Amino acid sequence: MNALMEMFGNLNFTVLGFPCNQFGLQSPEVNEEMLNVLKYVRPGSGFVPKFPVFAKIEVNGLNEEPLFTYLKDSLPFVNPLIGDIKKFYWSPICVNDIRWNFEKFLINSDGTPFKSRRTQVNVYYFILWTFLCLVLFHYTLLMEFQ
Repeated sequence: MNALMEMFGNLNFTVLGFPCNQFGLQSPEVNEEMLNVLKYVRPGSGFVPKFPVFAKIEVNGLNEEPLFTYLKDSLPFVNPLIGDIKKFYWSPICVNDIRWNFEKFLINSDGTPFKSRRTQVNVYYFILWTFLCLVLFHYTLLMEFQ
């Protein structure tokens, strides 16, 4: 995500990080420890995010944040292969749920979801979609001033 900020951060683009512990319970730390975990443990090596990281939330199930309900409804991912539900830490389980951590949603400047990158998709496709979204945004701005 830092690489995306380095590539596009000066083009009215930002990354927002929303930690979640619903995927294999891989993020058990409390919110106050999160930045130190990133810096010293995972990924470690002094990593400091170049984007805002929010408090831990739930992205699936009964207590999912409304933002993620909106994103999932706007960019449905209907895949009947849900996986091993014994590894899921939410209920109810829905076909459009986020399956694993590090899923990404690209939202344009007016708040409309544009594209999602589900975990199985090559990250380079997401970079291409990010670039396309920024080109369309800047083209729209240019057309408004003519």
